[in-house]
Amino acid sequence: MKKALLFSLMILIFLVTTVYASETNLQIKDITIYYNSDLQRGIRNGSSYSEFIKPGEDIKFEIELENTFKDIDIYDIKIIIKIHNITEDTDIIEDTQTFDLDYDKTKTKSVRLDIPDDADEIIKQVEINIQGIDENGTLHKIDRVVYIHIEDEDHNIRIYKTQLNQTTIVCNETAKLIVWLINDGEHDESKVVLEIENKELGLHNVYDNI
Repeated sequence: MKKALLFSLMILIFLVTTVYASETNLQIKDITIYYNSDLQRGIRNGSSYSEFIKPGEDIKFEIELENTFKDIDIYDIKIIIKIHNITEDTDIIEDTQTFDLDYDKTKTKSVRLDIPDDADEIIKQVEINIQGIDENGTLHKIDRVVYIHIEDEDHNIRIYKTQLNQTTIVCNETAKLIVWLINDGEHDESKVVLEIENKELGLHNVYDNI
């Protein structure tokens, strides 16, 4: 009797195992990113959005999907967009409600993401994860990565003048480089970092907490 129950349990586990499509017929036809009045179409996997995004504003991802099957519909499709470490140890995750896509058809969905006021000013990785299941029970998945640049124009430190105390430098001599920094932003700044590097001379100095 125990052997019969074990055999039945093994059959049940096999029946609920998910089948993944080796080549998905759920395809991204186009990705467009909207920011203010600017837009960029045809965003490819691994590419970057060209505009600089300010903290406290929002961007919109518009994704056009295509079901390339000729006779099979795909159901329960969900788009999930995630920005890693928008602030320290904090991610943004937004998604769509599930939807269906008939065979040989396209459908466009939008996802809007609010960039927090304290977002770190750096290049951010954005993950786009899409999945749906066809009428035969096969799971179709798409994973894409794009990049966005976050920059707050209210923070603007720049080098406006440099001066070297001699035009010719002999080996083992010491030269003095003077660098003038200016704060053109709207905030007082602390912990400014100045990095000076020359690979040919093996020079790499970092001055922090300015």
